[in-house]
Amino acid sequence: IEDCPGDEEIATEQSDLILASPTQTLRKITLNLLGSLPSDSHRLKVEANGEVGLHRVIDELLSGTEVGYSTNTKETISHRLVTLWNDMLLTNKYDQGQQAIQRVDYDIYPNLYWYSVNNDYGNYRRAKVNTAIAREPLELMRHVFMEDLHWSTILTANYQMMNSWSARSYGVSDDRFVEPDLEDSNSDDFYPVILDNQPQVGILSSLAFLSRYPTTDTNRNRHRSKVIYDTFLNTDILALASRPIDADNSAIHNPTMNDPQCNVCHSVMEPLAGAFQNWDEDGHYNPPETGWFGDMFEPGLDGNTISVTESGEALRWAAERIAEDPRFARSTVEQVFEAFTGVDVLKPYEWSADSVEYAAWKHQDRFLSTTTQAFLEGNWDIKIPIKAVLLSKYYRAIDHQDASESELLHAGTARLLTPEELHNKIITTTGYEWGDVLLDEYRLL
Repeated sequence: IEDCPGDEEIATEQSDLILASPTQTLRKITLNLLGSLPSDSHRLKVEANGEVGLHRVIDELLSGTEVGYSTNTKETISHRLVTLWNDMLLTNKYDQGQQAIQRVDYDIYPNLYWYSVNNDYGNYRRAKVNTAIAREPLELMRHVFMEDLHWSTILTANYQMMNSWSARSYGVSDDRFVEPDLEDSNSDDFYPVILDNQPQVGILSSLAFLSRYPTTDTNRNRHRSKVIYDTFLNTDILALASRPIDADNSAIHNPTMNDPQCNVCHSVMEPLAGAFQNWDEDGHYNPPETGWFGDMFEPGLDGNTISVTESGEALRWAAERIAEDPRFARSTVEQVFEAFTGVDVLKPYEWSADSVEYAAWKHQDRFLSTTTQAFLEGNWDIKIPIKAVLLSKYYRAIDHQDASESELLHAGTARLLTPEELHNKIITTTGYEWGDVLLDEYRLL
């Protein structure tokens, strides 16, 4: 096994916690990310080179350069990440029946129901089309990971992801797409496509995302704004006020703008709500004929406003600014942290300064801040925070030597598995599937 220059400089994180050995960590990583045991090549590399070998092996797993597995590791990890991202966005809600198909505007896409012309296997084809439409935002995130693109592309991409099934419904003709066929796996391959009948702004303009986080005539996209702040700007809007306020009890005209008890949140939330002004309650591109509401704060972000002349591209205006915001990088790192450790990121404002939790937050914040800085300096490569978390004490701790109570609060590798993780682990470790085989034996449970 060859050594790489600089490998000898790799050091483990300083802590009073005792970490799992490199070999133990490798086994946990491959079970977690691949649903399989380590390849012989990787096992030997780590046994021979310790921490240095573990660092190199993680790089190989994330880049897909190791051939000792049954499938390309980067491809396999991308599907694992899709599951984690769906746990965050919850857009797979529409991946059932024809819920995603029914959200598409038939007047704009008259070929939407092409699969129903021939009743042979119609339900199976419908399911393929529905899944393709529902998975557009998740497939965009997978595409960014697979192509090693700047992570902000998930918000700024001027295209959406389609496969042969959905492209047919959208009326897209492209040499990359094959004739949709249930027996041809190439029909399921996704590619980026630019549509010329509406702006495309990453996952923010995807039908599944807009449908999952709807609005109403009175909500006016405030819900969507709150979700963006929660998910991509590391900001809990509701935490800005000391307590919830009932606007009906305010004696001030238009309290959401003029009452300090209300506008402490609304002055932050409403400008970003205005960035979604061109998408209606059905998630369709439908610019308002009379412009945005005059009784709300001007569309914009962080004190910068979107001019009337830019209103047609309001969502892209906002997405490009979010994409440059360090809070977006921090949000991404925290999402990776929670996904792989099962540990919630602590919020300092929820605890008193003398509490164990507050001290534990300081430990967390130090790690998350360092990882965020590396992420920013590494051109927003999503593999950087993934690797950092997999090597951290939060993922690897198995014991301790006089560690403080705050450091022990979230220590340990044991955590509840998701259904998908448990399913894969059972198959990998026992060779048997679970599920349908027990349906007739349910009385034994």
